[in-house]
Order: sequence, then C-alpha cells, then structure tokens
Amino acid sequence: MSTISQIQRYVPAGAELVEEHAHLAQIYVYYSNGRPCAISYKGKQRKAEVNYAFSTAEKREDWIKRYTDQLQKDFDEKQQRKAAIKAFVCPWQVGDILNYSWGWEQTNQDFYQIVELKGKTVVLQSINTHRVEGMGAGMSDMSDYCIGVKDSFKENSQPFQKLIQNNGKEASVKMSYGYADLWDGSPQYRSWYA
Repeated sequence: MSTISQIQRYVPAGAELVEEHAHLAQIYVYYSNGRPCAISYKGKQRKAEVNYAFSTAEKREDWIKRYTDQLQKDFDEKQQRKAAIKAFVCPWQVGDILNYSWGWEQTNQDFYQIVELKGKTVVLQSINTHRVEGMGAGMSDMSDYCIGVKDSFKENSQPFQKLIQNNGKEASVKMSYGYADLWDGSPQYRSWYA
C-alpha cells in the first residue's frame, strides 16, 4: 500500500508546501518566470488537479483560500454523508413491497415483497401485478398502469437476498438495471412492444 509521501509527483524546483491545508490537499506554491504559481494534488493523485499561474501573489493567495474553503466544504459534506449512512436505520418491514422500474424504449415494472430482513440484507420474492382499470384513457394499447399484489408470489419465483443500500435518507437495493425502492402504493406506468 502506498502512502502519499511515496507517490511520485511533479513538484517544481523551489516549490513550498502550504502546510496549513495539507489535510485537504498537497498545495505547493512557487514562481515560474517571475509569476506566482500554485500546483495541487488531492489524495493519491499522481497528476496535478490544478497547476495555475497568477498575475500577482495576492491573486494566488485569494485562489488558495477559495480553493481550500471549497475542499473543506466538500470534506465536511462527505463526513456528514458517511455519518448519516452509518447511523441510518432501514425502515422496511417484512411484508413491505419494493418497486423496480426499468427498461429501454419500454417501461417495465417489477414488484418484490420483503419476506425476511437479516441485518443489512433483505430477502425478496417477486409478486404478481394487477392492471389498474380506467387509468390511462386514450393511451396506446401497449401501455397501462399496474400495482403489485401483496402475498401473490409469482409461480416458480424463489426468494433471493440483496444488500440494503442507503444514501443516509432512504433505502434501496441494487438490481440489474437500477434500484428498487419502497413502493408508495400508487399505480405505476408500464409499456411494452409487440
């Protein structure tokens, strides 16, 4: 495993590390042809994120302040997201239904019922859908609205396990072409081709 100090990076001759911001990025200040410059690397980057020349040292200092303020803001937001994800408690219960909308040039609607919760995983089983009559009047004959039918498991469907994912606000499970999340009970649009 490499550490930041072992990574080979271009550092101009005579450049000085701006120590006060070292926890956010490795920022070096230097002069090139008499012009004040700054070069910065984040994390384990080998290629500089920025390498700017400025007309005055004051403009360079102003840029460093704005740049590091933004880096600090991004760092704080990332820490808050991590804390929210870690503290997140999944509100799902056995019997809840997840909806998975997906498709290319058509909209598929799949519904899955939660049959078991195991820590950070959920056991799902595919359930049947029911066409909602009277919705979508005037639409084509290749689309409609449907709902999931609780406890009506599809014939030959088998329970399967998925990892519960969260963004700190809501839970979902990754499927083949997107994510399934808690169904709100409303009819879902679907379409198909002959």
